[in-house]
Amino acid sequence: MATIDDRVPFVQVELGNRADLSAGNPSRIQNWLWQSYLQVGMSYKFSESEFTDNDQWQQNQDSIDYPDNCRAILNVAFFRHIDGTAIKVNWKNIAYLRRYPTNGASGQQNVGPPAIIASFNQQIFVRPLCDQQVYDAVIDFWQKPIQDPNSIGATVLLVPDDWLEVVDMGAMLRGHVSLGEIDKAQALQQTLFGYTVPTSNKFVPGLMATMYNRRQAEAPGMDYNIQPTSAKRSYTNTAG
Repeated sequence: MATIDDRVPFVQVELGNRADLSAGNPSRIQNWLWQSYLQVGMSYKFSESEFTDNDQWQQNQDSIDYPDNCRAILNVAFFRHIDGTAIKVNWKNIAYLRRYPTNGASGQQNVGPPAIIASFNQQIFVRPLCDQQVYDAVIDFWQKPIQDPNSIGATVLLVPDDWLEVVDMGAMLRGHVSLGEIDKAQALQQTLFGYTVPTSNKFVPGLMATMYNRRQAEAPGMDYNIQPTSAKRSYTNTAG
């Protein structure tokens, strides 16, 4: 996987090959690349940024914390720790989950295997509360961009190879804005994000929209069986 330092020469050349832009630690180009990667990585999910974490659900827990590097939860699976039996759970929103109190009318806690879960405030809430069993939780999630703790230049760019150009262009755009080269920045803005043709009011998608095609390629399996079962009808007014 490419790092920020791997992309610095490409950006530097497009910004006039100025040596001062790559000087310092972090350099201006390194910062621009990081900001560009942060924008892409927080907005688009790629297979390169999909990860799995393992946790446990046990007594006296109200929720499970998100993994530290989690941008969004993709799936949570529970298994009984003692024998590995899978436990089916239903995703709900927090408003639905709040309707189920942790204590019953008698004052005793409502406990049992996990049945419903809801994400809220970087936590996964589970109801009912855990019984005397221990349950293993497998959390599949989308990782947010993480800056290398030792050097910004060593930060790994978790994007497909063809999206490295997008990260580069995002850094160039920030560079042109910082250097006062507004016309060049505007051209890159339109290239990346698209623009509207003034004469026709037609929107032309940018590079980022046209390149984000993996989900569409996987859609036949991902979205199977969600189409209406009956044919769509059209109604036309006719004079009687």
